[in-house]
Amino acid sequence: MGRPADITNAIIGALTNARFELPVFPSLERTTRHARALAHRKLYGTVFARLTVEERQALDRLLVIPVDQRRTLVQTIKRLPQRPSRKHLKESVDHLEWLESIGSVGNGTKRTLLSPLIREFAKQAPTTARTG
Repeated sequence: MGRPADITNAIIGALTNARFELPVFPSLERTTRHARALAHRKLYGTVFARLTVEERQALDRLLVIPVDQRRTLVQTIKRLPQRPSRKHLKESVDHLEWLESIGSVGNGTKRTLLSPLIREFAKQAPTTARTG
C-alpha cells in the first residue's frame, strides 16, 4: 500500500536481485500502478465484504446531497480547519462534536486492518483533502 516510489524501488530491487535486466522506466511505472491497484482492490474488497448492510447504507448516505444543503457529508467531513483563533474555536469544536455524533462504521473491520496501513491512509488524507 506504500507510495508509488517505494513500490517502484521494491520492484527494481527484486529485479536486480534476480539478475533481470531492468525495463524502461514507463514500464516500471505501469507495473507499479498495476500492483498498487491490485493491492487497493483486494483491501477494499475485504473491507466491503465485512460491512453489514446497515453500515453500507450509512456509507452510501455520506455521498447524497441533502435537498437543503450544497455539499455531501463527505465534503463536510473533509473540511479543513481554519486558522487557529478564538473566533474559529467554537466552529472547530462544533465540527468535532458533529463528527463524533456521526458514529463509526465497520468497528470490527477496523480492528482487523494493520496499524501501518491505517497510518499510511492517515498520511494520505491531508494531501487528498487539499487536492480534492
